[in-house]
Amino acid sequence: MEDNTRHQTNNSTPEGTGCRTFTQEQVNQIVSDRLAREREKQTGSEDYKSLYEAAQSELDSIKAGLTRAEKEAAVRAYFEDKNIIGKSLDIAMLAARADIDGLVLDGDKITDTAALDTLVTGALAPLVSHTVTTGAVTFNPAANSSEPDRLADAFKPKI
Repeated sequence: MEDNTRHQTNNSTPEGTGCRTFTQEQVNQIVSDRLAREREKQTGSEDYKSLYEAAQSELDSIKAGLTRAEKEAAVRAYFEDKNIIGKSLDIAMLAARADIDGLVLDGDKITDTAALDTLVTGALAPLVSHTVTTGAVTFNPAANSSEPDRLADAFKPKI
């Protein structure tokens, strides 16, 4: 009888078929192990996803900063063309800070300067320097002067 019992326990894996049978607990354990491994893989991809999103956010921030710097350079050039220079230029840049983001550039030129024109003619008008160009002081004698022109006489041809 012992032989028969032993044969029945070994009969769960028939010889020659290569098949193995599992209990429900073993199947549950295999499935839960497999799910745990898949979750670990997903966690790794979540890390990559969060890294990608952080890098994308940083790239967007850099692009926005570059665009802002280009706009500020264009506004600075615009104010310099309007003869706002030196410390006045720094003050004008602070005054235009709110308007800079709304500006549209075409290359390095501002397409619509209406907001800046309003600033220049309004609040910034006292900062605009007026340049007066003067030459060297010259003496122009009256046309009917009786005094002889000695320089002209020196260069007259002597005939």
